[in-house]
Amino acid sequence: MATKNQSSVNRWKIVSLVFIALFAILLIVTLVRFRHPGPEMTSATPEQMESAKAVVEQSLQADGYNVADYKVEAGSEAGHMGDAKKEVIRVTAENDTSRHFYLVDVETGKVVLHDSSERYGWMAEMKPLHEQPGGWFRGKPR
Repeated sequence: MATKNQSSVNRWKIVSLVFIALFAILLIVTLVRFRHPGPEMTSATPEQMESAKAVVEQSLQADGYNVADYKVEAGSEAGHMGDAKKEVIRVTAENDTSRHFYLVDVETGKVVLHDSSERYGWMAEMKPLHEQPGGWFRGKPR
């Protein structure tokens, strides 16, 4: 017969084994996800990049923006959006006061995602950090 003290010890042994097993499962899941991060990016062809830029310029014009004021750049890589089979290209359109971010579907030529941000006042006058004197490094060069 087990005494009360021994049954208490056995209960804690079981609890500790359960927590060790949970930790091992969590570790295995983390390693599997780290090992298989997701779909790889492929190089976009120049035709795909130009087509995506044209779609973004049309979208800007349809929204009432002057396309000549914007610098439109298409990314050189195409990737899949989440688990979907849609292959998209990242395109950015930027001028002095606003930045637009687009994801354009390669096959259909439609805008899948559009996000924009605008800068006003003192924010519009600021230059990006890499264009400021001293660049990313703020200290004195050695």
